[in-house]
Amino acid sequence: MTLLKAFATVNKGMEKVLAQELLELNCKNCDVRNEFVIFEVENYEQLCELCYTARSPNNVLLFLTEIKIENIEEDATKQLDITDFTKFLAKENNFKAGYEKSVSATQDGREIATTIGGIIQDKTGAKVNLTNPELQITCFILEKEVIVGIDFCGEDLGKRDYRIFLGQDNLKGNTAFCLLKLAEWNDKKTLLDPFCRSGSLAIEAALSAKEQPVHYYNKNRFAFLKLPFLKINFEKMFKEIDSRINKKEIKILCYDPLFQNLNSAKKNAKIAGVIDEINFSRSEIEWLDIKFEKNIIDCIVTYPLQATKVFNGKKIEKVYLWLFKNAKYLLKKNGVMLTVAKKNSEELLTKFALEQGFSVKEKQVFYQGAEELKAIVYQIKENL
Repeated sequence: MTLLKAFATVNKGMEKVLAQELLELNCKNCDVRNEFVIFEVENYEQLCELCYTARSPNNVLLFLTEIKIENIEEDATKQLDITDFTKFLAKENNFKAGYEKSVSATQDGREIATTIGGIIQDKTGAKVNLTNPELQITCFILEKEVIVGIDFCGEDLGKRDYRIFLGQDNLKGNTAFCLLKLAEWNDKKTLLDPFCRSGSLAIEAALSAKEQPVHYYNKNRFAFLKLPFLKINFEKMFKEIDSRINKKEIKILCYDPLFQNLNSAKKNAKIAGVIDEINFSRSEIEWLDIKFEKNIIDCIVTYPLQATKVFNGKKIEKVYLWLFKNAKYLLKKNGVMLTVAKKNSEELLTKFALEQGFSVKEKQVFYQGAEELKAIVYQIKENL
């Protein structure tokens, strides 16, 4: 059987999480690169299913070629001459060439996409349609090369339709899912987020546990629905995937000190269709221990309050002291805690973690857009 080559893009720092998810979704031969993973699938339908079911990527594309940026026009012409576009695009079809940029890329993405789009038009005779194309070519621009593919998604997969009610420092849906995977959370473990903000971590956990696709309520968004070379019964495909959604009993605790954040999380969970799977409660961090028995939580994953010019000194120190003090009380013997930290909060978080008997198990720098963050996984020293 001849396998199809594809690639998926992801937030910088989360490449291994993406590769793990791809393997779990029966993809093969994952090659982890910087901000993307190249892999193989059995057929086009599997690639479409991946767009609908995957939770960590930003985009999923059919791989066409790699082009060096140093001499973009010459190398693009050479590489695209090798590609058989007759399988995908005919004169009667239309297309658009767009681009995605990695964190490290500095080149003009529009110019590169225009150059590659022009070569494809000359080669196929197809018309350009910038507003409603049948086929989208996406150029993923890295520091020294461009990966060219046929876009099966059409939009950023990291976006979630439930993220309507937002506040400050919120996590995107695919970022939240990746953090849960870094903490090794699964649906058999009790999850607590004591600073839920808009609820992304709890909602992603509930969707994952139910096996409910994150784009369940917006199936018409995908670019693959218009691809002229696909002959797939999409209605049947969606129906089969949706039949796997279950009512599994899970323990997800979504807490926050602020009523406003809690109300936003509840509204977002309702939109996502998982409000019944999540336990919501308002609680100040210093009173968190009175709501639970000792050693009852498997996993704490949270984006706690961060140090700012206004919220600093004794204020933030008190929050971090009680965060780790109560985490030590609540976590089971082999429990873990993951916190998200900006640069100005990482040192202080780790200071209070060590004082309360935790050890740093893992640190992972990652990006959400252009913002650099760090995921820090802690475990109680006696458990290591």
